[in-house]
Amino acid sequence: MSQIFVSKNNSTTVPLGAGQSFTGQFDVLTSWQELDINVAGSPSNAPGTLTFEFSPDGTHWDTSVPLTLSGPNIIPVTLRTVLPYFRVIYVNGITPQTEFRLTTIFHRGSSKQLSRFLSQPIDENEPIENVRVAEGERSTIGTTTTVDASATNVTLLALNTSRTGATIFNDSLQILYVKLGITASTSSFTVRILPNGYYETPFGYTGEIDGIWDGASGNARITEFT
Repeated sequence: MSQIFVSKNNSTTVPLGAGQSFTGQFDVLTSWQELDINVAGSPSNAPGTLTFEFSPDGTHWDTSVPLTLSGPNIIPVTLRTVLPYFRVIYVNGITPQTEFRLTTIFHRGSSKQLSRFLSQPIDENEPIENVRVAEGERSTIGTTTTVDASATNVTLLALNTSRTGATIFNDSLQILYVKLGITASTSSFTVRILPNGYYETPFGYTGEIDGIWDGASGNARITEFT
C-alpha cells in the first residue's frame, strides 16, 4: 500500500489570470494523517492568497486558514489532518501568472505540525506540545514590570546583557505588537499578541524590546529573567 498520494482534486498546473482562482474539490482524509501543499510558479512577483480548509462533512468549512503570498513560490506547507474533509483554494492577485504548479500530497504517517501558518497569532486555545530543552544557563531571578498600553511606540524592556529570557502578558482588550528591536509599529513587529495573550521571548535575546497597541487601554505585564 502506497504511503503517499498525490491529490488530483487539489492540485493544478493551469496558470491563473488576474483575479482568477482555483478551488479544489474536497478530499476525504480518513486514511491520511498528514498532507503537504507545494506551490511554485512565475512571475515571482505575482501576489496571491493560499487558503487551506478542513470540514467535518464536506459542506461546512469550519477551519479556514489563509496565507497572503508575495508570489507563487513557498516552502512546502506541512499539516496534520484535523477534520475528515480537506480542500485548498488559491486566489491570484492583479498580476497574471505564466506558470503555476500547486501540488497537494497526502501521507499515511503522522505529524506533530499545527494546522497554522507561522505568521498567524497563537492564543490560549491552540494545541501545543511541551518540549524540555537543556539550557546551559539557568535563571533564579524574575523581575516584574508593568507598561501602560500606548498607541505609539513604547519600550517594554531595555537592552540587558544579563537577561536570560522574558515573558509578556497582554492585559488589554487591544492587540499588542511586539518587536524584538527598536521602534515597533503595526507593520513592523515580531509577534502580535491578542488580548489576554502571552508570549515568551527567545531565550538568549538580550536586546531592546518595543511594543505598540491598537489603542491605549490596559497594559503589558512583563517578567524579565536574569
